[in-house]
Amino acid sequence: MDWLLTQDYRPTILVVGFRKLSQLISVVSPEFSSLARIEILDFVFEKDVTINSILQYQHADVVVSAGSNSGYLKQRIDLPVISLPVSDRDIIKALSTASALESRVMMISNSDHSDILASLQPLLNAQIDIARYETADEARALVYLAVKKGYPLIIGSSYVCSLAEQENVKSLLLYSSDSCRTLLHEAVAVGVAAHIRTLVHRAKHAALANNNMATLLTDPSGELLAYDRSQLESLGINDPRKISQAVGQLHLALQDTEREGHPGNVIIDQQPCVARRFQCSREHPEHGYVYSLRKDGDAEDPGERDRAAGGGVASGNDKLQYRTESMAKIDQLVSAYAQTRGTVLITGESGTGKELVAREIHQRGPFRRGEFVAINCGAIPEELFESELFGYADGAFTASRKGGRTGLLQAAHNGVFFLDEISELPLTQQAKILRIIQERKLRPLGTNKEVPLNVKFVCASNRDLAQLVKDGHFRQDLYYRLNVLNLLIPPLHQRRQDILPIADWLLSNQAREYGIDVPTGAILDTLGEALQAYAWPGNVRELENVTERIVTHLISHDSATTLGAWLPHIAPELYPTVDTCASGKATITKVGTRTPLQLAEMEMILAALQRFEGNRAQAAEHLGISPTTLWRRLKRVREEGPA
Repeated sequence: MDWLLTQDYRPTILVVGFRKLSQLISVVSPEFSSLARIEILDFVFEKDVTINSILQYQHADVVVSAGSNSGYLKQRIDLPVISLPVSDRDIIKALSTASALESRVMMISNSDHSDILASLQPLLNAQIDIARYETADEARALVYLAVKKGYPLIIGSSYVCSLAEQENVKSLLLYSSDSCRTLLHEAVAVGVAAHIRTLVHRAKHAALANNNMATLLTDPSGELLAYDRSQLESLGINDPRKISQAVGQLHLALQDTEREGHPGNVIIDQQPCVARRFQCSREHPEHGYVYSLRKDGDAEDPGERDRAAGGGVASGNDKLQYRTESMAKIDQLVSAYAQTRGTVLITGESGTGKELVAREIHQRGPFRRGEFVAINCGAIPEELFESELFGYADGAFTASRKGGRTGLLQAAHNGVFFLDEISELPLTQQAKILRIIQERKLRPLGTNKEVPLNVKFVCASNRDLAQLVKDGHFRQDLYYRLNVLNLLIPPLHQRRQDILPIADWLLSNQAREYGIDVPTGAILDTLGEALQAYAWPGNVRELENVTERIVTHLISHDSATTLGAWLPHIAPELYPTVDTCASGKATITKVGTRTPLQLAEMEMILAALQRFEGNRAQAAEHLGISPTTLWRRLKRVREEGPA
């Protein structure tokens, strides 16, 4: 799709750093006032304090930080995070300045700068020592050692500098104003790109944007934000003034419709058109509207046909992708359950997306103010269960960390605590979890003080807990405590209409993560029937693996290569049995348990053989593979036989 923004956009950049970094960026930020909105949040590396603060900045488009802080944030927030680079020029400048101030200097960094230091050391009038850290605890320990060894000056990140200042030791920031300018320029580009992706994502996943419909996106007042230029041109609308007029007509014509998606008739550039309007997000009306538009008399899109037939096809949202009524009901229950304090039990086969549903519960209710903390109940050793979940006081036991430790339950205060695979919890641990859920209090090891908990508990299991209770493997009282609000996620083979929307969403997200463009529409056009025909025993997780194989394959191949050339190279292990008729044409005689990609590959090979009347050389050239590869594919099928 060929999307255009209709207005300049100034992304919001959230700077997360310690005092010296914040001060440095404050100096250069006025230069970017016309390009971005820059907000600064001083970093406090105290458990969840900073993360909870960042959650109040969800309007930001991109976060910038430095050093190990960047990695810390990347693992804990959904926003794009950009790390401040350290250039050779920064290092040279910092070392030169430091050597002019002191005769002994310690440089503490999360990167290896030993090569450049070795080349500079003969030119400097000071002894420069270096140390490298990976975590905040390591940085704190290295600063402590540097102070004990009497280094009068420490060079490092803003975090290292803040630690040095706490010890009353002089510090010098490793970054420069030029590096900050480079960082902010990159953040502006990333922020604008993220905004465009968000706009397109909202429209695309409102079940309206497809190859047969023109699509426009507006704010709640009807002001045009973005549009699909190619599809509007197919309707004969390519003048920006006509597009603006069209939006005005659409907004007036559809604002009083009785229900979302109800069709309205409009005249645009003397052409009768049928339009529908949908909210981009039911949960976030501030996201505005997406309009679908077609010429009056043109065939309706699949979604419109389903609605006309009374199917009531659901459209999904930013995270839960679906078209089936069963998932639409689950989506409604997620929103309802998120508002309560009651415990939610999510059941379903492995790979159906139970944790994704749990995260949606966290995001949609008042508990989004706190963190989402997840544990796998089968992965925590029994001897560590209490210390991990409840935490411990200073000196609680021999190997305890100095100063004690906050447990995972306390880290989820005001948030959601997700117990995945709770059926794997030993009976002794089940009793402890039951008490916590009942009393909403915990007592860290080594102390008699009880800590109150404001936590919403969400549990998941791929096993029948009621049967486990009968078998004596699960406490009945805990089961009754968990079985308050229920969500049963159907396996993927029971909701085949959801397969393509999920595949579309997965491909788009994986492509964004890998930083490449993926022809999502062409892939689904080619593989759609095969994807929907496959049983998907691994559910969404298996589908995610398949789509990631496609995306990673594209990274290592020329993007101009045709589908016919690269899809056969996804390395399927099994194929349908193929017979070759006397004429040389191939036909599928029996199909076993083959993957969608394997089926699609063979369909493409068979279609090519039929097109060229059995001429394998011509078929191979058309597919973009060698005749030897084509022969090997067909030979392997005959040898393996049906699955």
